[in-house]
Amino acid sequence: MHGEATEKVPGGKLLRIKVDYEDKINTVVITGDFFAHPEECIQKIEQQITGLPVDFKEKKFIECLSEFIERNEYQLIGIDAEAIIRVLKKALEQKK
Repeated sequence: MHGEATEKVPGGKLLRIKVDYEDKINTVVITGDFFAHPEECIQKIEQQITGLPVDFKEKKFIECLSEFIERNEYQLIGIDAEAIIRVLKKALEQKK
């Protein structure tokens, strides 16, 4: 199945997530008008999300993703782990 969700994050940045999944997340693509440094950190975040079961615990994964971002010293401007997980959940609910 496929899902897609878009949200204008508080502060005005656009975040779009496209996801392909069955019982787990097979692929995820994160795009928008936010900034990320280094640029490849978005791909690394996508890799962290890939393989998650679709019924993952939102609060727990926000903590894990936040820690991953901090540990790797990634800089996200305009979005954060909470916004990514929130929009991911919406994408999983938008079955296509």
